[in-house]
Amino acid sequence: MKEKELIHQVITLLDYMMDNGDSLSDRDFEAVITSVSDILRTSFGNEAGEDDLRAIEDMIKSGDINVLLFYRSAMKILVGYLTSGTDGRQGVDKQYVEKMSFLMDQVKSDKELIDKLETRYEHIYNITRIYNKRYREETTHFKGKGVIYSVITGGYDTIAEPEADCGLEYIMLTDKAPKGYSGKWKIRVVDNPKGLSAGRLARYVKMHPWEYLTDYDWSVYVDGKLMVIGDFHDYISYFGRKSGMICFPHYDTNDLEEQAKAIAMCGKADMPVLEAQIAKYSKDGYQGKGYLVETACLVRDHHDEKLRKVMEDWWTELNSYDHNRDQMSFDYACWKNDYEYDICNHLIYNNPWCIGVAIH
Repeated sequence: MKEKELIHQVITLLDYMMDNGDSLSDRDFEAVITSVSDILRTSFGNEAGEDDLRAIEDMIKSGDINVLLFYRSAMKILVGYLTSGTDGRQGVDKQYVEKMSFLMDQVKSDKELIDKLETRYEHIYNITRIYNKRYREETTHFKGKGVIYSVITGGYDTIAEPEADCGLEYIMLTDKAPKGYSGKWKIRVVDNPKGLSAGRLARYVKMHPWEYLTDYDWSVYVDGKLMVIGDFHDYISYFGRKSGMICFPHYDTNDLEEQAKAIAMCGKADMPVLEAQIAKYSKDGYQGKGYLVETACLVRDHHDEKLRKVMEDWWTELNSYDHNRDQMSFDYACWKNDYEYDICNHLIYNNPWCIGVAIH
């Protein structure tokens, strides 16, 4: 294949990734980034672009894909290769090089815009912090000994090393201890007497922290796609009210119908199955509240007996369907038990306590 055709293929894959990254299945996303990396390494690698190639390959190896950085690095490799001597390139003309340079300028412009948006976000957060501090309420929950925990089974996630030292222990519950790990997480291997699949085992542990963390009074669950960067004591002091559970709001979907469409689009479950689940909940009388929460981070009081019942019903509902999308049944389980959770006013993937480091 001529260079021009390969370049076109890489750009097509990159554009597809940028336009559809949120809706791609894990397998399709991995196929795109691996194909781009392989083409760049075999056809366009040179000394000038080696650092960018290594950056791309390191992202793939770690599973921590920054989509914008991946796109930008790939484009830099192509532009650097073409501008290093175009006279001898096979069918690559000056006009094509100029187009590539224009695209790089556009990526740079987008990066500058993102930097401005991040600054705006910092300002918004500061105002929100002041408001939350002024109007916070004392909670009767989350007393005693707390812990931050995560769950990895079947090698699905890589370990996201915490950045924060907030006086809480970090415990990683897993079905297989990672070899050679020496970070902040204390590794605890969990049993699987019921022979659950890796996905179901992870969700059982997620929903039943008091069974695995008996030496703690409350816990902060963080999904493998999140990195802890701040002190969750502050999070609890700002957002803890009357409930034994604090949640992040969902950033994108407000009801189960929207959630089902997003899940089906990613290939995580079949739409007819999700529609049947929604129909069953509607028949039971569930109507929703006009918003959903992200279940990737949950702060829970282990001594809240009503909350334990909610978690048990959540587990029962999950096992009533073939898919593993627990967000489809979380709000229903809360409604069924007349359980009100507290909720914060931050984006789960970018806030002072945790940030997203992987795409699921």
